[in-house]
Amino acid sequence: MENSKDSLNHHLGILFYAVAMADKKVHEKEHEMLKKKLSEALTQQGENPEDLTRNDALTIEGVFTRMQKINAESSTCFKQFCDYFDKNPSRFTPRLRKWVWNIAQAIASSSAQKNKSELILLGKLRLLFETQSHPESDNG
Repeated sequence: MENSKDSLNHHLGILFYAVAMADKKVHEKEHEMLKKKLSEALTQQGENPEDLTRNDALTIEGVFTRMQKINAESSTCFKQFCDYFDKNPSRFTPRLRKWVWNIAQAIASSSAQKNKSELILLGKLRLLFETQSHPESDNG
């Protein structure tokens, strides 16, 4: 049976890669920003969603690196993340969504400016997070 936290981390790695690869190239600054944000999450309790551990961070970064090595397409990766999100909305607490959003923004901004491809992908991510409300915030 698949560990749901490992699966979540796997899909977060895929999402962060999709953001970095939106312009068809992963810049080293984007990968470095992911590493920095994961490291910050481990050292700053307030920024640590769902009790992120070192193993979680390594899984997220490892998936990012694997996607980069196989030159996976951003759109395919983003669709995989969306499918996972649609099947597991309760895993994405408001706190986790905010954390994911902040990392996605940081990755997109890390290499010069956000380009059109990254802005489009970030818009789709925001829509995904806003249209699928968290069960705890539903009123009945």
